[in-house]
Amino acid sequence: MSGVIIHIVDDDPAMLSAICYFLASEGYDSKCYRSASEFLEEFQSSEISCIILDVKMPETSGLELFEIILRRGIDIPIIFFSGHGDLPMAVNALRKGAFHFLEKPLRPEIFLETVKAALLEDQRRKAGLLLASQLRQEYQKLSERELQVLTLIGKGLTNKIIAERKGLSERTIENYRANIYRKLKVHDVEELKMALELIGPKK
Repeated sequence: MSGVIIHIVDDDPAMLSAICYFLASEGYDSKCYRSASEFLEEFQSSEISCIILDVKMPETSGLELFEIILRRGIDIPIIFFSGHGDLPMAVNALRKGAFHFLEKPLRPEIFLETVKAALLEDQRRKAGLLLASQLRQEYQKLSERELQVLTLIGKGLTNKIIAERKGLSERTIENYRANIYRKLKVHDVEELKMALELIGPKK
């Protein structure tokens, strides 16, 4: 995908090769680093990206690298992956702003879904839109009627058709749409659909 780079940091060459090969098969460009120091020396920002970090690495661990990334102000979604025993450390990283944590062995479909979500998150950050956590907070504040209208808008229905389905005036639906856009801070249907992907199933 043009303008998209996925950065992977892991001291295991076999794991690095496997991840890069898998991402390439899905159409993604990636950059592999065998240590934290290599990443810090060679990293360059791109249009849209995310960083995938192994928790346990010699010299500088993934968590220590994460702290350095935060201090340097590199604002890119970070996905951690490691064994089950590292869960407490992962929870701490999530509290500090990491995007997600995946347990080994990586399941391809879940890994790919997480990477796509991280890239979408980075796209939203760079566009100045609400992030996933902020979107979910605002989503919870929507009224039941707004949620119903939101679902239909997300399906691509026009105000007129939604009004007919709900037995309301088209002007009323226009007002609901305007309120939804304002609360979720989106400007059009495409941005709304992007937001719905991040929000996921109704909580």
